[in-house]
Amino acid sequence: MLGRAGADGFRLGFDGLPLNTNPDADGDLQHAFHMPTTCQNDKPSQEWTQS
Repeated sequence: MLGRAGADGFRLGFDGLPLNTNPDADGDLQHAFHMPTTCQNDKPSQEWTQS
């Protein structure tokens, strides 16, 4: 998130956390959250295989 209201498209709750969701494989809602790592293998890249 860019730290600017509305800059990245996330709607934020009163606690400052994103309200946005997507369904997971079971149809349950998964809220947007901060990933603890870069979630990429090797070096950061825009390649499909790295994400």
